[in-house]
Amino acid sequence: MYIGLDLGTSGLKGILIDEEQRVLAEAVAPLAVSRPHKGWSEQSPADWIAAAEAVMDQLAAHGLSDVKGIGLSGQMHGATLLDASDEVLRPCILWNDTRSHAEAAALDADPRFRAVTGNIVFPGFTAPKLVWVERHEPAIRERVAKVLLPKDYLRLWLTGEHVAEMSDAAGTSWLDVGARDWSDALLAATGLTRDAMPRLVEGSAVSGALRPAPETAVHTFCHALPGAWHQMGVILAATDALNWYARLVGQEASALTKELGGLQAPGRTLFLPYLGGERTPLNDAAIRGAFTGLEHATDRAAGTRAVLEGVTFAIRDCRDALAATGTRLESLIAVGGGSRSDYWLSAIATALDVPVLLPAAGDFGGAFGAARLALMAATGAGAEIATLPPIARTLSPDRGLTAAFDDAHARHRAAQTAIRSLS
Repeated sequence: MYIGLDLGTSGLKGILIDEEQRVLAEAVAPLAVSRPHKGWSEQSPADWIAAAEAVMDQLAAHGLSDVKGIGLSGQMHGATLLDASDEVLRPCILWNDTRSHAEAAALDADPRFRAVTGNIVFPGFTAPKLVWVERHEPAIRERVAKVLLPKDYLRLWLTGEHVAEMSDAAGTSWLDVGARDWSDALLAATGLTRDAMPRLVEGSAVSGALRPAPETAVHTFCHALPGAWHQMGVILAATDALNWYARLVGQEASALTKELGGLQAPGRTLFLPYLGGERTPLNDAAIRGAFTGLEHATDRAAGTRAVLEGVTFAIRDCRDALAATGTRLESLIAVGGGSRSDYWLSAIATALDVPVLLPAAGDFGGAFGAARLALMAATGAGAEIATLPPIARTLSPDRGLTAAFDDAHARHRAAQTAIRSLS
């Protein structure tokens, strides 16, 4: 299978095809454009990453273990400016931004640009944007170590490599189109060297490999049963996050969940449950939690729902990390104190789109398992007794709220990216 990602101005689209070029799955994540001044058009590269994660999450539902390659397409000309640590210095100036019209005209007056690039220097091209930044944002310009086009920032995220291909590079006003290489003279005319530019490849060439991501890996442990193993995603604050919020507002956790009623679509308020760092998939001891989207209408119940949803989305992140290893979940079993809340279990079922099974003695799941091991040891019984415990109820996904939870999870991932930059 093969994935194509198309980073457009209004959204990021993904497609999954097989060897016969048959479409197996499609996914879309919307993007917004910021226009803070007349003629300006900008986007945050962090939004591109969040959109790519959302699209990959959607495609992952179809299984990605057989994917052999990822291709990239996208909007041209945008100036994504990075420092020496590959940190984004400012919002990307997009292809349809016209602020650098005077700078474009000045470059176009230099006959070398048309002669080498074969094109007029338009305001939307990349080179005049760098001149504009030098004139109007000199402190940022001094820190620029790399200039990437939008889809090549996605490539950096995927591979860790600074790479561009010829068709996109031809829209920068820096490419010698005859030589299919960067023009040192044109780069110098805008105060750059080729060290600031990505390596060039042809569009059908391999540009890099997906970088290993051990920080997102799930746990692989020996099972308590002989000859068995299990995979596990771990979050560090689940019911503990609700207990923290209960102490904050001076209520019992059980009272907070009881006042919620039936499952609702997630609201604007989001909660990142990283009260003491996080394990799967972030492996980040420094990250900390946050409420975002707070407004006058945010009351105690909205805060409770945000906490439950934040933990739910952290569980979904674990599910996605498992999916990347080829593991699929068909159902969940809820145990522990959090299993007392039907609202929470319904949210988990809906966000992960799997039924959640509630054992008859859910609060004592660990103790029940330990008793089973004691039974095996005393009687010599084999693993055949390790079937599902007695199930009291099943909570099914609310398909009417699936889209709302998907959208909220995408916002959760975007907030996660933003909060990591502050940790």
